[in-house]
Amino acid sequence: MTTSIIQVDDGSIPGKTQQEKKANYQYWSQFNLEKYYQKIKPFTFYTEFIPLKKFQIEILLKTLTDKKINQNEQIIIDKIYQDLKQSISNVKKICNCDKVFAKLSTRSPKDAVDKIQSKIISNLKKEKEKENKHQIQIQNQNENQIQFEIQIPNQNQNQNQNQNLNDLNLKLVQIRKAFFQTMAFDSVEEVMEFFKWSFRIISDLRRFIEFQDESLNENQNQNENQNQKIKIKIKLKIKIKLKIKNQKSKIKIKIKNQNENQNQNQNQNQNQNQNQNQNQNQNQNQNQNQNQNNLEFDDSLQIVIREFVDFSISNEFRGFVYQGKLNAISQYYSHCFFQDLVQNKESIQKLILNFFESINETIEKKCGFKNYIIDFVVLNNLDVKIIELNPFCEQTGSALFSWNIDKNIIENGPFTFRIRENKEDYKIIQAILNQWKEIIEKSEEKKKKKKKKIKKKKKKI
Repeated sequence: MTTSIIQVDDGSIPGKTQQEKKANYQYWSQFNLEKYYQKIKPFTFYTEFIPLKKFQIEILLKTLTDKKINQNEQIIIDKIYQDLKQSISNVKKICNCDKVFAKLSTRSPKDAVDKIQSKIISNLKKEKEKENKHQIQIQNQNENQIQFEIQIPNQNQNQNQNQNLNDLNLKLVQIRKAFFQTMAFDSVEEVMEFFKWSFRIISDLRRFIEFQDESLNENQNQNENQNQKIKIKIKLKIKIKLKIKNQKSKIKIKIKNQNENQNQNQNQNQNQNQNQNQNQNQNQNQNQNQNQNNLEFDDSLQIVIREFVDFSISNEFRGFVYQGKLNAISQYYSHCFFQDLVQNKESIQKLILNFFESINETIEKKCGFKNYIIDFVVLNNLDVKIIELNPFCEQTGSALFSWNIDKNIIENGPFTFRIRENKEDYKIIQAILNQWKEIIEKSEEKKKKKKKKIKKKKKKI
C-alpha cells in the first residue's frame, strides 16, 4: 500500500488559558513512561528508551509529515534510526522475542492499526484461520437447533438473531486481535511507517514543541524583566552618588582632610558593593542557564521500545485508583464479549487485587502517584503485569465506566469490577465494524471464491 500525507490534528494543548495548558501538559508529562519505569521495572515489561531533544523532534516531525529535509537533518534522522535499530536488537536479544512494541513516552500509535492494510488484512486472515474450526462447530450446533425448531417461527427468528449477533461479536473480537498483532514490529522502518500514520504520535510531537517554545519564551521574558530591574537599580545608585559629590564640594576647606578620609572609606564600600552586585548578577545568570538546561532534560520526549508479549486481549484491564485506593476495574476492550471472562471473573478479580496490594506502596511512595489509571494484563501463567500508568483525568478512556455517571464510584467506591456479561447491541457492533468494512471484505475474498467454486461443483453433480 502506498503512503500519502494524512491530515492530523494541530497538536494544541487543551485549556482556555496558557496557564491551564501549561498545567495540563506538566501534569500529563509526569506519566511519561521514562519518569517511573525504573521504579516499577520488576512489575512491567522490559523497556529501552531513545531520548529526543527539541531540534531532533522538529526534524523527525518533518520526516513523518513528508516534508523535505536537508543533508544535515538527514544525518540526524539517520542517527535516530541507528539508535532505534540498536534498541530493537537489544530488546529482542534480552527478552528472546521476535517482535517489539514501540511508542512515544506519552502515548502509543494505536490509532494507526487500520492504516497499513496489507499488514492488518494478513493478521485478520490468521485470526480467522485460528478460530475456523471453532466457528464450524458452533455453526453446526446452531444449524441443528434451527432445523429441529423450524416449525416454531418466533423461536427460529430468535435463533437467527442470536446467530447473527454471535457472528458479529466474533468478527469484532477477531479484528481487535488482529489490530493487537499489528502493533508487533520487526524493524525501524515498520515503526516509523506506523508513527507516520498515527494522529496521536504527530499530535504529541507538536505538543512537545509548543510547550518547549512557551517555556523558552517565559524564560526570555523573565530574563528581560530581571535585566530591567537591574538597570533601574544602577540608575538610582548613580543619582545618589552625584548628590553625595555635590554635597562634598560645598564642604569647607578647613575639614578637607576629614572629608578625604571619609571619601576614601566610602569609595571602598562602593567598590565592595559593586563587586557584590556583579557576583550576584553572575550567579543569577548561572542559575537561569541551569534552570533552562534542567527544563529541557526533564521534559524530553522519548521513543520507547518494549518487549512484545502475545497475550490474550480478553485479559487486559483498566483500573481506577483514587487516593491510593483501587475503586474500579473494567475489561479494556469494552465492546467485546469474552465468554472466558464471564466464567473466570472471580478468580481474575482476586489475582488483580492481590497484585495491586503488592505494588500499591511502590507506586505511591516511589512514583509519587495517589490518583492514577493503571492498565493490567493477566498472562497465561496467571502472572499479572503493569502495562502502564495514565493520568487520572477525563481525557483518559473510562472503558465500561463513565466519567459523568460513575465518577462517585471511580473516586469513592464501593469497589466495582465490570466486564461485559452479555453481547453488545447488534446495531452498535455493526456500526463499529462498518469503520473497517473494506478491511473485513478483503480478508474474506478468498473464502467467498472458494464457496462459489463449491456451489458450482454441487450444481454439476
